[in-house]
Amino acid sequence: KKKKKKKQSAGDGPASVFAATGIAKNSNNPFLVQSTNDSSIVSKRSMVAAGYFDDAFIAEFVPRAARRSPIINRGYYIRAVAVESLLRAFLALPLDQDGGGAGRSPGASAAPAPASPAPRCQVVSLGCGFDTSFFRMQAAGLLDPQVPDGSHALWFDVDFEQLVARRVELIRASNTLSQAVGTDSQPYPSEKLFAQAAPEVVAAAPGDKKAARKAPAKAQAQVDPPGPPSREEMCGHGMCTEPYRLVGCDLARLDVLEQRLLAAGIDPSLPTLFLSECVLTYVDQASVERLLRWASGLFPEAVFSTYEQIRPTDAFGEFMQGHFDKIGSTLRAIRAFPTLEAQCERFSAAGWQQARACTMDNLYRHLPAVERARVEALEQYDEFEEFQFKCAHYFVLCAVNGTALKPLLRLPHCLVSVIPGAEEGQLADPERCGEGDSANAANEPRTQQELPRLVSRGAAPLQRDMQRWCQASASTPAGVWAFGGTGGASHGRVGDMAFLDTTNAEQPDDWCWTTVAPASTTAAGADAAPDTPGPRVHATLTWHRGVLVLFGGRLAPRRPLNDCWLFHPITHEWRRIPPAPESTPSAPASTAATSKPEAQTQAAPSASDPQPTPTRLTPTQPTSAQPTISARWRHTATSVGDGVVVFGGRCAQGVAESVA
Repeated sequence: KKKKKKKQSAGDGPASVFAATGIAKNSNNPFLVQSTNDSSIVSKRSMVAAGYFDDAFIAEFVPRAARRSPIINRGYYIRAVAVESLLRAFLALPLDQDGGGAGRSPGASAAPAPASPAPRCQVVSLGCGFDTSFFRMQAAGLLDPQVPDGSHALWFDVDFEQLVARRVELIRASNTLSQAVGTDSQPYPSEKLFAQAAPEVVAAAPGDKKAARKAPAKAQAQVDPPGPPSREEMCGHGMCTEPYRLVGCDLARLDVLEQRLLAAGIDPSLPTLFLSECVLTYVDQASVERLLRWASGLFPEAVFSTYEQIRPTDAFGEFMQGHFDKIGSTLRAIRAFPTLEAQCERFSAAGWQQARACTMDNLYRHLPAVERARVEALEQYDEFEEFQFKCAHYFVLCAVNGTALKPLLRLPHCLVSVIPGAEEGQLADPERCGEGDSANAANEPRTQQELPRLVSRGAAPLQRDMQRWCQASASTPAGVWAFGGTGGASHGRVGDMAFLDTTNAEQPDDWCWTTVAPASTTAAGADAAPDTPGPRVHATLTWHRGVLVLFGGRLAPRRPLNDCWLFHPITHEWRRIPPAPESTPSAPASTAATSKPEAQTQAAPSASDPQPTPTRLTPTQPTSAQPTISARWRHTATSVGDGVVVFGGRCAQGVAESVA
């Protein structure tokens, strides 16, 4: 037992560390919270490597790119767009060149003009991790006062001391990053500040801290006072150069945070942007409330922007929370503030004058059409509904104090307007997309209430949560049938057939969905032929001559299907139409199956004919062998006369334009 326990504690990663220490995973220990930075930066690196976003500096933090799935890449893309656009919109505001004068005392004499232009605003990135926003903004000339559009903004990155130490090492090891931040430390902003600083503010080395805890108080009093600490020590062993200040501090230690930011040279009178990307949700809510009130009270001209999660009660919300619980970084805010309105009220209660929020789904729909087309062509990915549903669970919020920063409340338009290439006429229609989610609930993106809900309303409900989308459905005289799709408690693909009895038209409230065929345990397309169709999305279900015809769909963007099934609504039996023998000629790659009797083969269309020509297959009965056809999804299928006509969709070669 001792050997086994020792072997487990010697494992690698957060789980093994907490197994060794006995700390619960869901305790949000700083070690596991910091580990979310490592996972996040690798995903950002994957997104950049795939061509979604331009970041020339991220490779300095993550040299090798690991490939993430398309939905992960797109999720981090829209997150990067939100942050980048917010920074550009803030730095482009017509702020006073003297910093706005928002916090200066009346009658105070103006300071003599400095040799270099005075900063006009400042950015404070809370929980920065390995974020590269400073380097990108500086490379774009947005922080350079010598550039016509430059803002001469002060920049403060804040995170745990351990993460700050790692960031310092990476910056110093990179010539590119070192040149960007510079090497000259700035003089102390105020000697009085250091005299008044509390002892715990000065960050000592780990060994010194340990010795200080062991030394008796009287013995410490007899020790000669040390010399003045360096500015880097006052900043939590970070960095302090002319353009860039890196501060190490736990956000829950608010008194220490304020002292270290002041030591780094922050000016509460300047217009300030506080930026938080998935940070506040890991901090205990009492500390977050104090932080929000502190920022609102000390910075009279400021905007606090946060990117977090909402909607915890649906299938994706439960799945999302389970993921973060598993890695030991519980989402603490999502239950307390589950909606955009609740998030805005949270900031209003903390003293912020106005707050506005919008989901990432709304932001994505506001992107220029050219940009959306570019993004959607990067990787083969067709789960648009799943991406939209995921984006509906993430939001960006801006809370504002003062008047100069109010333009940032026009979410998402203020973000989209600064995207390079967003010219007049290319933006999405505001009337179609809505001004912003938190301001107009009628324009919110699709939520669980708007998705098809397969819920039994009788005395014996099937499941508590059965919503789904991307399913195939067909209307029959007795009711509506639905197969497959994505959803359920596991937030994955499902492979069952459900029926909605609509015969009692006078009492639609009594209609209920019932599952009439169990899901297949064998994935479609596997070597072993299943007895029922496997889970899939974007298939078609067609009512034809008393049976339901299921055709095509896909498992993943690179795994389309071409199997065809018949479902009998009385016996609830599935029957697969077997594929044709090898000698049977295959249909062209852009055609699909048809059970059209008395059909004759027609000549191929000429090159000059722009219209698709139907491909007629040999006469067969519905249960006999069919020629092998191209796998496809997102096609249409309609019962016409004696057969089923399939048109269009997507196949491995691209868009399928022929008729079968």
